[in-house]
Amino acid sequence: LSSEEQAKRLGEAWESLSHKPRHEVCFRVVEADGTTSDFYLGAHAPSLADEDIDIIHKLWLDVTRERDGESAHHEEIVRLALERLEADLKGAERHKVLAQVRGLLRRRTREKCEEDANASDKQDEAGQGEHSRGATIHRLRGRK
Repeated sequence: LSSEEQAKRLGEAWESLSHKPRHEVCFRVVEADGTTSDFYLGAHAPSLADEDIDIIHKLWLDVTRERDGESAHHEEIVRLALERLEADLKGAERHKVLAQVRGLLRRRTREKCEEDANASDKQDEAGQGEHSRGATIHRLRGRK
């Protein structure tokens, strides 16, 4: 099984537990080549890409420039976005929101493939093998 499939199955079992630990739990998969993948079980803070942080910050700047919005914090921006997403998923727009999620997943997959191809090209140029330290570091940074 892939590390993602292992984590998915463990996560499903985790969600069915009646008494979950209150502390954060991390499932770590170590591949044969030594690379690791970490998967957090249950509710946890997400890994955010730089682009996500930029969007949150731009929205915060926009809100805080408005009268009565000056005291807003980044967490209020995120909270509002999550509440609106939750409402959209419960409403008539559910199918459109899910289509947008699928689009984000396709984009992430496409970007990952491009990163892997670029890393492979750089390894070939440098004459490095598949198991070089540089390749391992790249794959670790590319996984979220």
